[in-house]
Amino acid sequence: MDIRKHLEFFNPLELDEEIHVIGVGAIGSNIATQLARLGINKIHIWDFDIVNEHNITNQIFTSEDVGKPKVEAVKDYLLKINPNIKVITHKKYGNQPLKGFIFSCVDSMETRHRIAEMHQYNRFIKLVIDTRIGLERGQVFTTNWRDEERVSNYIAMCDFKDSEDETPISACGTTLSIAPTILVTTAYAIAEFINFIRTGKHHNQISFDSFAMKTRAV
Repeated sequence: MDIRKHLEFFNPLELDEEIHVIGVGAIGSNIATQLARLGINKIHIWDFDIVNEHNITNQIFTSEDVGKPKVEAVKDYLLKINPNIKVITHKKYGNQPLKGFIFSCVDSMETRHRIAEMHQYNRFIKLVIDTRIGLERGQVFTTNWRDEERVSNYIAMCDFKDSEDETPISACGTTLSIAPTILVTTAYAIAEFINFIRTGKHHNQISFDSFAMKTRAV
């Protein structure tokens, strides 16, 4: 894969860590795509769901993917970008060990909390990037997993029920989301990943409104 356009800024060949994208729906499928375009040569993707017609509006899938497992559809897409990429597919996340870089893109806050709590003292994990989206707003939380205080704060922040989630819902019960918010969230998540690898630094939280053009990073 010819990566000369960004090689001097970011060299994926220098990265010797596992990368996991847990949940390859709206955010996760786009994050996996951007990782492949960066020249990442190996990636783990996790999801138990299949592609539905309503997924096409804000995820990487096409009508030809409807009915396929999401992980298989994403794998096929990544191989079209880079035929040499190694994509390891997994179904629903259980208690499997994790290490390296984790992109947490699951729909459920309870699942986020369970995974984080399970791995609280797992020092094989380097960085966790957690993405959240509403309709117009999004957030990216980045946690250096070697910093015990930050890890504890992150776990506490994830400790609430799915029923308390305030993501907008349509009249027919569908979670509302739109592509611009998803793409902005993806861009910030990937930028934080690159920043950490290049400089060892990151923001703890990025919050934004993709339509009011407002961003706050701390």
